[in-house]
Parts: sequence; structure tokens; C-alpha cells
Amino acid sequence: MTAIRRSPLPAVVGALVVALGVLVLFAGLTLYPTAQDRGIAGKAMIAGQFADDGEPGLLEASTRGFYRGQPISASLVFDTSDGTVVPPGLDRVPAPGEVALSPAMRELWSDPTTTLAERYPGRDVGTVQRAGLIGPQDLVVWVGVNQDQMPGTRVVTGFGGAGVADIADVPSELRLAVPLLVIGFLLPLIALFLTVATTGTAARERRLAALRLLGFSARHCRLIAALESTLVVLPGVVLGALAFRLGAPALAPHLPVAGGVWPDQVRFSPVVAGALLVVLPLLGTMATWWALRRVQVSPLGVVRGSTDRELRRWRLLPLGIGALALAGSAAASYRADDVTIAGVFLLLAVVALLVGIVTAAPLLCRLTATALGRVLPGIPIQLAAARVTRDATSAARLVTGSALLVFISGLLLSFLPLLEVGNAEDERALRTTVGGDLLVADVRLVDPAALERLRTDPAVAAVARLTPVQVSDGSGAGGPMADAVDCTELTDVIPTLRDCLPGGLLLAPAELDPKSAPILTSGPLQAVTMVESADGSRLDTVDLGPLALTGPPRTSQLLESLVPVTGGGLGLIDIQALPAAAQPTDTGGTLLVRPAEGSAGTAELERVRTLLTQATNAVTVLTVDEQVAEFERTTETYRNITLTALGCAALVGLLTLTSTLLQQVREHRRALVALWMTGMPRAAVRTATLLQSALVILPVVALSLALGLATATVYLALDGDGGISRLPWPAIALVAAGATLLPLLATALTLPALRATARPQLIAD
Repeated sequence: MTAIRRSPLPAVVGALVVALGVLVLFAGLTLYPTAQDRGIAGKAMIAGQFADDGEPGLLEASTRGFYRGQPISASLVFDTSDGTVVPPGLDRVPAPGEVALSPAMRELWSDPTTTLAERYPGRDVGTVQRAGLIGPQDLVVWVGVNQDQMPGTRVVTGFGGAGVADIADVPSELRLAVPLLVIGFLLPLIALFLTVATTGTAARERRLAALRLLGFSARHCRLIAALESTLVVLPGVVLGALAFRLGAPALAPHLPVAGGVWPDQVRFSPVVAGALLVVLPLLGTMATWWALRRVQVSPLGVVRGSTDRELRRWRLLPLGIGALALAGSAAASYRADDVTIAGVFLLLAVVALLVGIVTAAPLLCRLTATALGRVLPGIPIQLAAARVTRDATSAARLVTGSALLVFISGLLLSFLPLLEVGNAEDERALRTTVGGDLLVADVRLVDPAALERLRTDPAVAAVARLTPVQVSDGSGAGGPMADAVDCTELTDVIPTLRDCLPGGLLLAPAELDPKSAPILTSGPLQAVTMVESADGSRLDTVDLGPLALTGPPRTSQLLESLVPVTGGGLGLIDIQALPAAAQPTDTGGTLLVRPAEGSAGTAELERVRTLLTQATNAVTVLTVDEQVAEFERTTETYRNITLTALGCAALVGLLTLTSTLLQQVREHRRALVALWMTGMPRAAVRTATLLQSALVILPVVALSLALGLATATVYLALDGDGGISRLPWPAIALVAAGATLLPLLATALTLPALRATARPQLIAD
């Protein structure tokens, strides 16, 4: 108690570190059950039982929309079951001309500036309850339409069930993040927590050793140490639990996952809270007792003062085991198709390297300080090297948590390139070519009047329609598909597509559709269609007329990036070259709309989206950016959770380091006063303090970064397309820079405390 009263700041900072650590721990503990609850809710909302066409049920068509980056789940419904099949969260099925809205959707739908009421027209007749929502911010709308307006004929007779089972009921966007974040950040968090628990070990050793020499028993000394540790840890645990209990319900709806989280899904149980109140102080006490073992063995040696015991080379053994396991994983992944053995070696390597970083850090710090102390001149560097060499174990404690964070972050961030090479590759290529604000709609039925309003709207720069047409060279049945388009309009929408000319044929690279039948484009071409024979036994080819091309076909590599909108067919044919029988009709195709400059992400864009929906009766109208976001939903969720966890870990690390450094200043203040009294400038002492931190930070963080990059590279190789070039270098560099600067920042924050040490009366401690 006396030590805490005389120097309360390290104890307060330590309690704050524990509180923040408890917050992170509670967040990790609630992550999996929250994800499981979201998975169960999502599974219950998906249509799972179906009937044949014509049988009673619910005709339902699910669509996806966006409003200013927020996904909208819209379902068109027509009831043929007389109310016996009702979707989850609804009291009844909306009749034609009616809509049912979630609370968050109603707030936007009711605002006339959003034009959502025009996009999803109808009379508001009900609210989608929690059973039909993933989270409180979920944007859901059920639109009742007539049967002839349904885009499909799927007859739903039930929702949920085994037909839509998910792995452990955890949605795909969280299934990957949960185990990695809980396990990956647990070790750095424990390291930082133990750093707080053992803060002030040197001063505590001297005080308790003096008490031992005065006759106190080892039991009394252990009790005093336990009380001091508990007075720091227990308030932090209580504060963290209370902050989580009060703050989680308010923050849950705004978490970086689609729809937010219901407040009652992130509340922890009293059993968990009680366990933490017992386990964390007990863990802190055990760490304190272990750190004070010299008091029981040799109290006289503690009072006299001594340097670290010899740091033996066995500390490098875990690093060696980890390096060998990593090499084994790399060899196994290159020599065998089965990556199971390589995965086992990689897991062993990760565990061994994590332990190795902790055990090897003191030895690495001492070797670095000794080497630089012999080479570099100047009093500050000599003083810093002497401090690190004398107590390398205490110095390494400063950076252990940050080093583990760097290593784990390299592994976590290496998942990003794996997630980004999935289905969104074509959409990202499309975005590079046409930009992210281009609106794309699948045409169901064109409304000429609405289409004309769309073309003349001031927020629209250009409109083009692509319609599928079948082409043949007359040598066989059928032929490949192409897209008929007005090349002048398409060039206005995609200015980089300059080779699409009136009356021309623009061919895509031949390798785009290797399964299509070969066609001779150098000779006459015809537009054809396939019709079913009278007896239904075959498909017959019907010639619609020859193509009236104004020039030889051209080839454009640019069409390779337009596959998401063209389908990857033969290429583009200008409508002037089509015979009359092959001209576009009011159904089918794709409509592309280029918004006017400055309207992206604004209310004008949403109004254009509504006009486009009305003009095409499209099920889904998305910008290219939104299409990419849909495909990269897993990546984005994982990235948000990872960055949030990194931010929390950085804050925990900063508070931990500040607490540790403040305690070190307190422990060494008599030596600092002695230096000032002998005439050493204060600037030199401050410089030495910063250099001392640098001598510890640079070698350990560099080692962790190198090991993290090597492990991430081997992990990426397991995917079959590995390489160090796939690593997310900017993110890894940012984490490494943060881990390097945080200890220096914490050291700078403690420099003002050195002024209080410049008083001779503080020498007597």
C-alpha cells in the first residue's frame, strides 16, 4: 500500500491496461456466440423447403440492393398458400401493392429524398420483426407483387431447416475470423497482462528482501506481493467488466458487420465475469510470486544488487525448433499435393516461434547492446548500452508484447490476399476499366417512357444497353453468343472502348470462352436463334438474316475486363449490323448507366438507381463498387475486425509500455539523481533513455517481423500460388512501424517524469 500511495501513477496506468485488456478479452469471448446467433438467424430466414410449380406456396424472389453503401435485402412475394406460409418476422404476406419494412429500412423508405419508396413502391402494412432480421440495422423489405410480375416461379413452402445448414451455424464472413482473432491475439494480450502484473519487480524485490532480513517470513512477503498485485489487477478487472457491460449494448448495433448486432447478443454471463474476477488476479499473483523468487532464495543478494543471471543459449532452442518446423512446412508444401503435413509443421512452427520470441528477446537485447556499446561513441549510447546489458530481462519485457503483436499481425494480414483472389477478380478488373460508379442492371422488361426519363435526367451522363444475340458462320448448328449494342452509346458509357464502331464487330480474345464452338469470323456471319422442334426432341437453328458489317472484325483485349457485363461471349456487335429480326426487344439484356460527374455516392445517384429500376424492372441494380463489395464481403468483414483488434492491441500496448517505463524511471531514479548531481546534462540522460528503448525495440521487432514474413510466405505457399509478392506490404509495414514507434512514444511520454527525479530528497527511497 505504501508503494502505491507514494507512486500511484504506474498503478493507475496498470489498472487501465488491465481494464482495456479485459474489454478485449470479453469481446473475444462473445465473438463466437455472437457469430453463432447471427448464423442461426440467417439460416432461419432462408427459403429451405420448396414445392413444384402450380402447387400452393409462396412465390418468392430474393434480390440485393444498396443505398449509399448499405446492403438492402429486398424480396418480391406473391402468396398462393392462403396465408399458410409466412416468412420469418412477418405477421402476414404483403398483398400486391403492399410492403413490409424493417425499422431501419422504414426510416430510409419514409424519407422522400432517398427515393426508396419509388424503388420499392407499395402501402406500408407491417414491420419485419427480429425473427426476420440479422441485426437491428438490417435493411429488409418485402414487396407484394402480382404473379405475372414475379421474375421466377420458385414455390417456397418453408424457411430454414437442413436445406440451408451452415458450418456450426456461423456465417461465412465470421467463420474464418473467429478462431484467428481469439487465438492470435490471446498470447500478446497475456504477455502484456503479465508485463503489468510484474511491473516494479526490482523495487518490490528490494523492499521485500529488506523485510526478510528484518525477520519477515516468506509467507508474509508473498502475502504482501499478492496484495500489491491484486490492488492493481482487481480494480482493472472490475472496471473493464463494468465498461463492457454498459458500453457493449450501446455499441453493438454499430459494430462493423452487416446489419449490426443485437445488444443482448454481446452480454457476458455472470459465470464468466466471476471466473475472470478470480482467474486474472490469481494469474497476476502467480506471475508476481515467480518474479520475486529471488527474495525467498537470496534476499541478501537482492539488497546488494546484482545483474541478470547468465543468459544461456538454451533460450534460442524454441527459435531453432520453430525455424526447422517452418522449413519442414515449406518442403512438405512443395513436394506433396496434400498440405496436411505442411499444415501441421506450420502450426508447430507458429507455436515454437511465439515461445522463441519471448525466450530469446533478453539474450538478443543484451547481444545488441553489447555490440553497439563497443562500436558507437558518446556518453548517451554508452549509458543506454550499460543499462540494457545489466538488466536485459527487464529491458526485454518492454517490447515482448509488441513483438508478439507484430508476428501475429503478419499472419493475420496474410489472409487478406487469399480472400481477395476469389470471385471478385473479374469485378475488380471491370472496376479498373469502367470505374466504380457505373450502374449495372439486368433488364427484365423495358418501360420505354421510364427509359426516356432516365436518358434525359441531368444526373445521367450516358446509357447503353447490351442484348444477347447468337451468331453463326453457317457451317453448323447454332453458334456462340455475342452482345448487340449501340457502339456510339457504349463509347459514351465506356470512353476507353474506342474500337467499338457503328456497324462493326468487336471480337473478344479467343481464350475468353474456350468451351464455345469455333467460328470463322473472316467470312459471312448470320444472326440465328434456337427453337424447340414441334415434338420437343431437339433444338433447331433458325436463320434471322446476315450481319451487315461495315468493315472487317476487330479484336480488343479490353473486352477481357468486361466479362461481368458481357458474359464473356464472342464480342460486341453494333445494332446497325443486325438484321431486323434480330433487333433488341423489350426483354432481356443488361443496361449500363454512367452517372453524371459528382453524383457518385449522393442522393442523385440513388434517384438514378430508382429511375433505372423503374425503366428495366430489374431485380438488382448495383454499381461496380457495390458488386465488388458483395463479392468481398468476407474480406471486408475480416479486415474490419482485424483492424479493430489491432487498434485495441495498440492501445493496450501503449498503456502497458507507459506503465512499465514509469516504473523503470521510479526504480532507477536514484541512479538518475546521482548522474545529474555529478554534472551530466539532463538532455544526455533523456537521450540515453530513448536510446535504451531503441536498443531493445529494434532487434526484437526486426526479428519478429522477419519471422512473421517468413511464416506468412510459407502459409501463402500452401494455397498453391504462394510468393512473397502476395503479402500485404503496406499493412505489414504499418504494423511494424506502429510496434516500433509505440515504445518510443511511451518513452517520450515518461520523459517529463524525469524532472521530478532531479531532487536530491528523492534519493532516499
